[in-house]
Amino acid sequence: MSLHQRLFRWVLALGAAWLAWQSAERLGAEFLPDPDAAGEETAPPPGSPFGTLFHVARFVVLLLVAAVLVAPDVIALLSAPVRALVDAIYFPRHHGGKPPLSYQLADFYGKEERHTDALEAYEEILRHYPDEPRAYRGALELLVTVFGEKDRARRLYQKARRRLRHRVPPAEWAELEALWTRLRNEHGIR
Repeated sequence: MSLHQRLFRWVLALGAAWLAWQSAERLGAEFLPDPDAAGEETAPPPGSPFGTLFHVARFVVLLLVAAVLVAPDVIALLSAPVRALVDAIYFPRHHGGKPPLSYQLADFYGKEERHTDALEAYEEILRHYPDEPRAYRGALELLVTVFGEKDRARRLYQKARRRLRHRVPPAEWAELEALWTRLRNEHGIR
């Protein structure tokens, strides 16, 4: 929503609230004794029941209109601390920069045979988590078997080798090495 629209809504809401206040003052004048009449017992002036009903209805409607007009902004303002609390509980390490590590999207795209999307998901994981052997394996498999991009796969493997060889457990490195050996043998990569 633009600033102009928000400002227009707030001006309308303030106008409606002011009119509601005017109706409340008229109701008060009809039912409350005059404070200037010190000590005199004066009965409130008789008013028409329809006039009173009109002022009550106008007060309620204008107050509701004002509340509805400002509700989106007020709710957003009041819900911000609650959203922050929920985010802190469910995403304790997520501070707006690096997303939590998840292979769900890449796995889903792979099952749906949306290979381009799956490769992009693996590359996104590697952009944020460059020491993830599983992401390298998934990307290498797709680059060689689906896209046939052997040079790009070789460069990715060399990057993985530089980064991961001494940083990950030997079993994980052996798994990546075995995959690369199989892909090289099956697809004639030099």
